Amino acid sequence: MVVFYDGNERIRARLVNGRRTRNWFLKGPVEGRWLTKAANLPGGKCLHVALAIHHAVALSKGKSGPLTSKHLKKFGVTDRRQKYRALKDLEAAGLIRVTRPSSKSPLVEILAATDG
Repeated sequence: MVVFYDGNERIRARLVNGRRTRNWFLKGPVEGRWLTKAANLPGGKCLHVALAIHHAVALSKGKSGPLTSKHLKKFGVTDRRQKYRALKDLEAAGLIRVTRPSSKSPLVEILAATDG
């Protein structure tokens, strides 16, 4: 563990392969209605996948991003069947749009939550 100073703030970071790493964060804004709708979907992992989608899209710096199994593991989704079921449920609820290229991770686009 190495301690870095960023202005007045003390930051603890790990050195991995000579590079410092920090804890990740969820980039906002995240629409509350969208999260509520995702949290109330049936199935145990919909909210986990929804948060992972927001994180993946923020990392890609675009409107859509790839959702890898390695990325989902950080959010507690270890079974790919859970991933596909949650993606299907979120897409059916109108929260996301999924493009499934062959032999690649799905590309996920976040849609605005509607009242319907």
